[in-house]
Amino acid sequence: MKASQHLTDEALLLHSGKRLGTAKDAEARAHLDECASCRVRFDQTRVAHAVLANLSDLGLDEVRQRAQGTRSSASLAHRRFPILPIGGFLLASAILLVILFASPMVTDVRASELLDHAVSSERARSQTQDYSLLVDGTSCATMRGEGHLAHVSRSSRCDNALAHIRDTVWAKGNPLSAATFRAWRSSLPHHHDALQHQSLRWVLKTNSNSGSIRFASLDLRDPDLKPTGLTIHFADDAELSVSEDTAPADVAAERVPNLAPALRTAIAADHTPSADSNDLLEVRAWQTLSTLHADSGWEATVLRTGSGVSIHAVTDTVERKEELQRGLAALASAEVHIQTADDVRGPVDFLPQRSFPAPGEALAQAWVKEHFPTLFDQSSFKNRVVRQSGSLLGHALYIDRLKQRKAALSHCSCNVELSRLILAEEAELRSQQSALLASLSPILDVAPSSPGKAMTAKEAARMDLLVQELLISSGDSPDSLQSHLSSLRVIFGFPENSSAPNAQNAALSK
Repeated sequence: MKASQHLTDEALLLHSGKRLGTAKDAEARAHLDECASCRVRFDQTRVAHAVLANLSDLGLDEVRQRAQGTRSSASLAHRRFPILPIGGFLLASAILLVILFASPMVTDVRASELLDHAVSSERARSQTQDYSLLVDGTSCATMRGEGHLAHVSRSSRCDNALAHIRDTVWAKGNPLSAATFRAWRSSLPHHHDALQHQSLRWVLKTNSNSGSIRFASLDLRDPDLKPTGLTIHFADDAELSVSEDTAPADVAAERVPNLAPALRTAIAADHTPSADSNDLLEVRAWQTLSTLHADSGWEATVLRTGSGVSIHAVTDTVERKEELQRGLAALASAEVHIQTADDVRGPVDFLPQRSFPAPGEALAQAWVKEHFPTLFDQSSFKNRVVRQSGSLLGHALYIDRLKQRKAALSHCSCNVELSRLILAEEAELRSQQSALLASLSPILDVAPSSPGKAMTAKEAARMDLLVQELLISSGDSPDSLQSHLSSLRVIFGFPENSSAPNAQNAALSK
């Protein structure tokens, strides 16, 4: 950039707020090194940006009161120092910053005040709740009451995220709590808040440049300010989300079911007068996959091959392959075939295939750009939601397969164990539905809620395609944005007319 080509006001504001991309930010710094005129304008912009930060933390009314108090106690200084011109410049700059940076943000409502009200409401409710901790839409652990963390998955990704949270305030108390969020926020030497009010909810986002947690977002239901979702981003890019665990206590306790003693005895003897030993072996194989958390639907399955039972899997890594081999070694009578993705040659016909729309602009692209200011934020949102949707679809397909096998094994006493396994898997599916709805609730314009029932495989497949068409590619879909949003609301259990399109969404759908 030549010195004669001065930076625009918008570029200076974005650079001051650290919202330029890496390349453009470097270009702006290089220009400021050469251009004295732009450096003067940039210094003025930084002052205005500091005013905005003050407004965010203190509230507009308090800043105004402090300014009035200063003027009344320093009237002589007014005669010697040009307060009004500078004050006018700062106020105008702050307003401009609000317009450019925070059009959806409610800057006249203080984050600390909102948290205080939420904490007061929390104390009044005084309810003990169970929580599900998820990484990329996959349930990794549950927390019963406060501070009792129980693993659900032992993958490296889950272990890494849970290791992070053990060193934070969220591991010592209620993880989905306004009080816990306030305690973390108060512990930060420096932070920046962004407060948004969307239909039926508040979203508080707090950024920090120190500590292991660099960003946390708390969803609060409007009007009772009950926390409904928490997302934490760590310094190493790990991301963990917390939602209420809606599974009944007796079902949740069976999330990793143990083999019933009677069934274990029958399999050890390899025969029983009431059922074929291969039927018992098949049920044991399904239960073992659940114990190993190979029940995503995309990794492993159990097949009846002739008169025997075989287990087939495709893993992402060699380490995961070896983990499954060790876990399945006890099923000596079953054939085990495990490959890594790099070893696969040709189609994998024993696992379901995910459908993808044809290329075409995503229907919600305008909405995403409006609500997420940077390309990084846009990509993070879209990738996270599409991963959650795919995870939910795979689990729904897995449960559908279990139900098919339950019907085929109706003659076997082991059918009871398969029924118990299906109940546990459906509890996990409802947890995933709750997490995905929390991510989609801003664009669906509905409040996050607990699902009344688990999605069927057919509903999940339709949902997944709709989500992809909203966020990735719409292909040749003739439907509009509003049509897709309406269909998704119905799939998630909301009445068809539960949300009338607001003016913003209506404009985006044109």
